[in-house]
Amino acid sequence: MPVDIALIHPERPALIDDLGTAVTFAELLDRATRLGRAMLAAGVPVGGHVGTLTENRAEFFELYLASMLSGIWLVPINGLLAPSEVTYVARDADLAMIFAEDELASLAPDDIATICFGEPYEAMITEGDPTPFALDAPAGSRFSYTSGTTGHPKGVKRSIPAALDEMLAVQRSAGHDVAMTGEGIHLVTGPAYHAAVGGFAFFDLCNGATLRIMRKFDAARTLELIEQEQVRRTHLVPTMMVRMLRLNESARLRDLSSLDIVLHGAAPIAPAVKRQMIDWLGPILVEYWGTSEAGVFTRVDSADWLAHPGTVGRPVPGFEVFAVDDTGATLPPGE
Repeated sequence: MPVDIALIHPERPALIDDLGTAVTFAELLDRATRLGRAMLAAGVPVGGHVGTLTENRAEFFELYLASMLSGIWLVPINGLLAPSEVTYVARDADLAMIFAEDELASLAPDDIATICFGEPYEAMITEGDPTPFALDAPAGSRFSYTSGTTGHPKGVKRSIPAALDEMLAVQRSAGHDVAMTGEGIHLVTGPAYHAAVGGFAFFDLCNGATLRIMRKFDAARTLELIEQEQVRRTHLVPTMMVRMLRLNESARLRDLSSLDIVLHGAAPIAPAVKRQMIDWLGPILVEYWGTSEAGVFTRVDSADWLAHPGTVGRPVPGFEVFAVDDTGATLPPGE
C-alpha cells in the first residue's frame, strides 16, 4: 500500500503526468495526508463528499488517496456533462467542496467552495497538518455516478470496510485479482473519472506501480510511451483499439514487448478487432464485465477467448451470473 511503499521505497516515482508533474511515493503520502487533513479542517466531515472536475492529472490520484486516508468520499464528475447535469450531481451528492481545472471551474455551483489546481490547491497542501492518519481510522473511498443515459446520473455508493488499513488491503487484493500487481509502469490512457480506468490504476498504485498519466488519449502517443517508458500494464476500451489499429505502419512499428497485460471493458468489442489486437500484442488481453453497482463480475483471458471467441468469460470468485425472466424466475442455459 502507499503507506508501506513510501517507507520502503520513498524515492520511487508514484505519479508522472503530461503537465510535467512528478511525485515520489514519499511525496505522495505526505501531500495526500496534508490534503486530507486540510479538507477536514475546512469543514468537510468524516463521511462527507468532495468532487472533482478535471481532466487527467497527478492531482486526481492525490485526491483519491487523500480522501481514502481522511474518511471522505471522492465524487469524480465528468467535465463533459452539461452544466445542469453537473449541478444535479453536486446537489445530489451534497458536495462540501469541488476541486477543479481552471477551465472547468465555472461548471461548479456558485455556493460550493471550489479549489482550483495550481496555487490554491498547493496552498491547501502546504498549510495542511502532516500528522499521519491512524490505520484504524475511518476510511473513505470514491463515490461514482453513472453516465445518466436513461435519466439523471445515479450515485453508486458501495459498501467499504470501516477501517483505513482494511480498505487499503482491499485495494491491494482487488489489484491482484485483475493482475494489477504493482511492478513497473501503468499507463493511464482514458479519463480517470471513469470508475474502471481510475479504479484499476489506483489498485496498481496501491501495489507499488508508477502511474504514467496521459492528459488525453492519443493512439500514436500511447504506443510511443509504451516503448519509451517500458509500460507493463494499461487499460483500453474498444474505440481506442480501433484507433491504434488504424495507425499507419510506421506509427505502429514500436517495440511493445514490455506489456504484460492490457485490460479492456466498458463496451462490447468486435471479435475481428480483438483478434487483430491479440495477433499484434500477443495473448495479453484480459476482458472484464461489470457495473458501477456490483463491480467486476466476469473476466476472460486471451487463451480462453481464443478457444471460445465472443465469450465474456466466467464469473469471478464471489459472484454467480444467471438470467431471469420478467417474473424473476431463473432461466436455464440457452434461454
